Amino acid sequence: MRVPDHIHLRPDAIGCGACLPAAFLERGGRWLALHGTNSILRFTDDGRVDVPDERPDVMELLGTQFKAHPPSDHFAWRWWTMPIL
Repeated sequence: MRVPDHIHLRPDAIGCGACLPAAFLERGGRWLALHGTNSILRFTDDGRVDVPDERPDVMELLGTQFKAHPPSDHFAWRWWTMPIL
């Protein structure tokens, strides 16, 4: 599925500077990290997904960059009850 060009899923350098200033965090400001905010995904014309290293400043601020995960697969699980202490 191709994302339309008019939908911007990531801020540019100016927008990021306005919403995630390192000085704000260094002064004790808080930031709620949402799932997927540490990744830049670019959908290519051939249907693949590229993960460019376009914003090392943002990834350094976050401390991580998500690039991929293993393919979905079956896994073993079991129910358990946590004891009340």
